Order: sequence, then C-alpha cells, then structure tokens
Amino acid sequence: MRRIALICTLLASGLASAAPAHVHGIAHLDVSLEGNVLNISMESPLDSLLGFERAPRGNAEIARVRAMASVLREADRVFLTTPAAGCSLSSVHLSSSALSPQLLGETASKPAAAEEPAGHADLDADFSFKCANPAALNSIVVQLFESFPAMKSIDLQLVTPKLQKAAKLSSGARTISWSAK
Repeated sequence: MRRIALICTLLASGLASAAPAHVHGIAHLDVSLEGNVLNISMESPLDSLLGFERAPRGNAEIARVRAMASVLREADRVFLTTPAAGCSLSSVHLSSSALSPQLLGETASKPAAAEEPAGHADLDADFSFKCANPAALNSIVVQLFESFPAMKSIDLQLVTPKLQKAAKLSSGARTISWSAK
C-alpha cells in the first residue's frame, strides 16, 4: 500500500511541476524546430499583457485586448529569426479562458478552455513559421518586452534536432542563440 501511495505522490508531483506556475510578469516560451517548421508556444498571465485577467470591461479594455492580439498576430515582428534561415510566419492561434475568441481575432470557434482560478487567467499562443533554410537558424530575438512592459522575464525552453537548451530572457537579454551546425 505504501508503494502505491509513493507512486501516486511521485506522479502527482511530476504533473504539478509540468505546468508552468502562474506568476505575474513571467511568461513561458517553448520553442521547437522540426524539419523546416519552427513552432513557438507561449503561456503568459493576462496581467502581464493587459494589466487585468478577466473579460474586458468597457471600450478602453476591449481596445487593449485587440491591440495585444494585433501585436501577437504579427509574430514575425515579435520573434526575429536569423535572416539567413528565411523563416516566414505561417499561423498564429491565440486563446484564453477569460477572452472571447473573436476579441483575439480567431475566426474558427474552438472549445472553451478549462476554467482557471478566479483572477488568474492566462493567454496561450501558438506561432508557427516555415523556414526555407532551417540549418541557418541560430538565434531568435524576442521583442515582447517592448510591447508589454509588465513582462519582466521569460522562461524559455528550446528543442532542435541537435540541441535542448533552457534560458531566461529579460528586456536586457532578449536573444536566444545556439550553434546551427
């Protein structure tokens, strides 16, 4: 019986640590390169992007949500890849349990996200790029800090066919670099 309890405890602790903690000012990026496709997944507290974590109240907050979505939909200006890699943005998907898909510029209706604890809503974003020369890709400059000053740091995980790397980005250290060998 103790062995079953220990296994359950280990599994529960592993699952709890798998999801990033919701901390205002800190976003999480998972970056992967597979073949010629660069995928970037972001999770950020809405507070870091908007200053609030709920459905917008009034026209001014609706405008802030639309402005945030507009910035993120131009992901090729937010994530600057090595020019020689020839990466071009191919898709963007934004979702939040606190914001309607229409406000985020989503055209297809997706199932509602699981409810988050009151006052702690996130934005989940998926960005996909096609790279003409993925072997030349060796850096990404992250421009989120300029558009979202409440964002203080980004925990980044990078996976390529030849490399796994973790980094912490900030407004003074916005570039992740690696060897393109």
